[in-house]
Amino acid sequence: MPEPSRIARLRITLDDTEPTVWRTVAVPLTASLKLLHEVIQAAMPFQDYHLFQFQEGAVLYAIPHPEWPDGNTLSAKTTKLGALVDRGTTAFAYNYDFGDNWQHTITVEELGPADPAVAYPRFLDGARRAPPEDVGGTIGFEEFLAGCCRSLVLRSVWIVIGVCHGLADVREAGFCLFDGSPGYGPRLRPARVAPHAPAPARSLGKRTRL
Repeated sequence: MPEPSRIARLRITLDDTEPTVWRTVAVPLTASLKLLHEVIQAAMPFQDYHLFQFQEGAVLYAIPHPEWPDGNTLSAKTTKLGALVDRGTTAFAYNYDFGDNWQHTITVEELGPADPAVAYPRFLDGARRAPPEDVGGTIGFEEFLAGCCRSLVLRSVWIVIGVCHGLADVREAGFCLFDGSPGYGPRLRPARVAPHAPAPARSLGKRTRL
């Protein structure tokens, strides 16, 4: 399998989330949309339990079902990312789990030559964790986050009460501070500890799968 010669830097944005859940990845233009689906699943991460489709304008790309052929849907296995880019596409949609209906916007941020010393596809950056599977869509995710925040606040209250009554060490109270690190809403971290450094870029797949 020849090494990829060109790559696209893609920004993956989960629509209708605030703060926004997003990732950036580097993907070869020779990658199929099926492989791009796998990259998105690994980067968010999701568990790949459900169906998916890409949409470019009025054109849909998915894995056609052999028992229910759809002449309006093209194969994500045989369509290359480069085919979309070469005809001037700069943004397209990705929908995962037609029940929870997770709509994503894929934006082509940059095109460039591949680094022969780097394995692609590659995770570059991102913020906040994707929703858990089968959480119930946007409304269910909001309720999930609210539940997480209530649990954190309750824990913080009990720690403060414990400190005041000598039942908990004052150092434990430092964990009441909220941190804006990626995750399911606010995360706890020790007081006066610097925020976590961004994770280094890492490979999301093997070259032999391109």
